[in-house]
Amino acid sequence: MQDDVLENNFNILRMFVRIYGASSAPTLLAKSITEAEEKYSYLLSALDPQLALTYKRRCEEATKEGSWSSSRDMVHTTDYRR
Repeated sequence: MQDDVLENNFNILRMFVRIYGASSAPTLLAKSITEAEEKYSYLLSALDPQLALTYKRRCEEATKEGSWSSSRDMVHTTDYRR
């Protein structure tokens, strides 16, 4: 997230902070992620089992190709930029 702040790139946590404020953003983002994961699980269970397995394997490969990081310390991006 630090690089996102310095380069002014889009970041979902920064968006939530801007919309909901620094104190509410982490909780609301976690709620949004939980809801998305529940929907994902439901839709995945509706797939043909072989197709679901193939999809899961591809997701694992894609995850290895990229990275995901977050930090609660970066909620106040204005302070970080200083």
